Amino acid sequence: MAIVLGIAILSLSFSGKKEYPLATWLWDTELIQHSPNEVLAFLKNQQVKALYLQVDPDLDKATYQTFIQKADEANIHVHALGGEPSWAQVQHRVHYREWQQWIKDYQASCSHSSQEFAGIHLDVEPYLLPGWTSEESGWKEGYQSLIKEASDFSNETGLLLGVDIPFWWDEIAFENQYGKGFLAKWVMEHTDFVTIMAYRNYAKGSNGMIEITSSELKWAKELGKPVSIAVETLPQEEMHTTFLSLGLKEMQSQLNLFLRHVRHESEFGGFAIHDLSGWMRLADKKS
Repeated sequence: MAIVLGIAILSLSFSGKKEYPLATWLWDTELIQHSPNEVLAFLKNQQVKALYLQVDPDLDKATYQTFIQKADEANIHVHALGGEPSWAQVQHRVHYREWQQWIKDYQASCSHSSQEFAGIHLDVEPYLLPGWTSEESGWKEGYQSLIKEASDFSNETGLLLGVDIPFWWDEIAFENQYGKGFLAKWVMEHTDFVTIMAYRNYAKGSNGMIEITSSELKWAKELGKPVSIAVETLPQEEMHTTFLSLGLKEMQSQLNLFLRHVRHESEFGGFAIHDLSGWMRLADKKS
């Protein structure tokens, strides 16, 4: 993949008083194995502050250590990324625990703190499971037990806990052993920060990013928890959910519109671009 060091599209600030951090996901771990310098150059150019890096147990720990140390030198915080829909099912929790154990072993293997992960980042989407609508109460409770387990691990290790949630979880109600309320707010209460997957390619208007994240931003203010807003660059069935065909300039334009709406809100924690590979391909188009 050719790397284009284009505009630093989202080093967004107003009156030079405040900058808004950028984050992205890196699922394709071959990139840190075969193109680490190109990846880091892109991240630095785009002024990314947090990278959610997929945990691949088959990849040598030294590869992670070298990459994370270089990222640390560039002031980029790397979080261990993982998540499968089945992790929300108690009977499949062993796979989450294997992921957790790998992280614990990895942290212990590092010779310097600059090689360590700064946090853990869960992308668990139980609604992708077959028949999830008919087992709604079960997956909610299973998902909540996962978040509680991850929170305990976060407290034990000192790693920040971040979680991706869809914007529509502000309408998913629950009533079980974990209390009563709406799932999005509950997740905010039990994590350090959340990323709202607000996958729309326009900010204003009906069903736009501003409208669909209003409840989460309100709750974030109540709880004093940061919320970041995520957008998509990868192919999707519904074109209005991705910037793939619109390009980087339009993405910057729409995110600036969103930023003007929230720039005075202390709970706004910046933007996240899904994902690094898609973002780099958009940059390669010189849009």
